[in-house]
Amino acid sequence: MPDGSDGYELRRELEDRFGHSESPAYWLTVTLAATDVQAAVAPDTSIARRNLEMTADYILRDGAGNSVSGGTVSTFAGYSNTGTTVSIRAAERDSRARVLAALAELIVARINSDAARPPR
Repeated sequence: MPDGSDGYELRRELEDRFGHSESPAYWLTVTLAATDVQAAVAPDTSIARRNLEMTADYILRDGAGNSVSGGTVSTFAGYSNTGTTVSIRAAERDSRARVLAALAELIVARINSDAARPPR
């Protein structure tokens, strides 16, 4: 998992969905990339809205190190960039939490989909 608060939050979201194991049979590796872009400009040319876009590259490996699932998932969430510094930071944090929860859902869905496919 990535270091820092994003990695912690993503790990928590994934453990909520998969559960926690002291001796896991599989290892999930995730790399996150985030971009914060302007989404709307107010008439006075200030940035009124921003989008937080995140991409997660993931690989699920079995105990022998063989890749059993992997891919890239992406999503975004918008937030208001107007108001006080405190309200803007709160909106950004909330947006980040929504994006990380959505990425966890996408990763779980992809892994479950791969697991449901018949072997080749």
